[in-house]
Amino acid sequence: MNDNNSRGSGWLAEVIQQVLMGLTRLPKWAVPAVIGAALMFIITALRGLIMLIAAQPTARMTFAFLLALVVATVAGAAAGLIYTVSRMVLRSLGLLGDALTGVIGGSSYVLAVLVPAKYVLGDATLDTPSSWIIACAFGSGFGLVCTILYWYYRRRVS
Repeated sequence: MNDNNSRGSGWLAEVIQQVLMGLTRLPKWAVPAVIGAALMFIITALRGLIMLIAAQPTARMTFAFLLALVVATVAGAAAGLIYTVSRMVLRSLGLLGDALTGVIGGSSYVLAVLVPAKYVLGDATLDTPSSWIIACAFGSGFGLVCTILYWYYRRRVS
């Protein structure tokens, strides 16, 4: 028998609830930056840990992993701030503003991953002009899909 069911919720639900409560205490403009930083940290940590476990970790690999954690966290916060600013500016445009915010936000998060990887860690992902276009198109499409899902959700709960 699962002890978590007898209490009504598990520890993960409690942690998520505490995090969400903490986010409500922040200024509204800071929430996307905090979420962006946290998500980028988690994604980079999981990816880096898998890579370190799969390979024979050296001191250089460990340092690169720690540097990647810092860079990803800062990049995620920056992308969140870009989203916040674009949302403030574009909100008055209604649905068009929502769509443009999604495109800018999606591109910001994709570039928040790729640009530091290129210039700080020496990754070769963005070596050609076409790779920059593809990255921005992917981010824009992702942001637009998220915006459409947001519209769908808002319409269902209204």
